[in-house]
Amino acid sequence: MYLNLELTRYSDKFRYEIIISEDVNTDEILIPPMLLQPFIENTVIHGVGNLVKDGLITIALDMKNEKVECVITDNGVGREEAARLKVMRKGDPSKSWSTDINSSRLEILNELEGNQYSAKLKDRTNQEGKSIGTQVIVTIPISQDE
Repeated sequence: MYLNLELTRYSDKFRYEIIISEDVNTDEILIPPMLLQPFIENTVIHGVGNLVKDGLITIALDMKNEKVECVITDNGVGREEAARLKVMRKGDPSKSWSTDINSSRLEILNELEGNQYSAKLKDRTNQEGKSIGTQVIVTIPISQDE
């Protein structure tokens, strides 16, 4: 629903696809509320939101080592260019709090559940070293709660 809302905001600058592996039983997997949304929001605003058209966001869920791996990939401008554009728009390199908040939330979840959550950000580049977007890999343990 969030991505559909952003599609109306960004005048169809991008499209998205959600790919769920057959190994992932969506009826049994519990993802903590608002865990993925901030990563997806950053992808929309700072990645494909800076493109004129033809943005693509892919969200893929798969099972890896008895955990759910959520891979959020975009073909946006990349983190370095997004930061440069933000400075041009706002006039200052103000700190983004969402990354710190996400990290703190993951730390709390890991304290409660034994270091099973992780999030890794990767800059995607082509063969010439030019940015072709960003990828976030979020690892989520399978909850044993009934």
